[in-house]
Amino acid sequence: MLKMTTCAANVPDTLRDAAVRGLDSEQLTMSEYLRLCVAYLAENGRAPFVVPDASRGLTRRAGALRKSASTKFFGYSEA
Repeated sequence: MLKMTTCAANVPDTLRDAAVRGLDSEQLTMSEYLRLCVAYLAENGRAPFVVPDASRGLTRRAGALRKSASTKFFGYSEA
């Protein structure tokens, strides 16, 4: 049996809600989508999407994304 781990991410509720609507239309759960992304990264050595330069390294700096003046990610900005 495979050993499993849990991954967590902090995202604004509005961003999560918008993502869930998109996932619903693809008939995927958030867990399934994240598993697919992680598997793609493991197999190909890169993310399955373009990572904006402005987003690089934010998760390595504690709270930087929450504190940023303009929360933009892939063209999304919180109103």
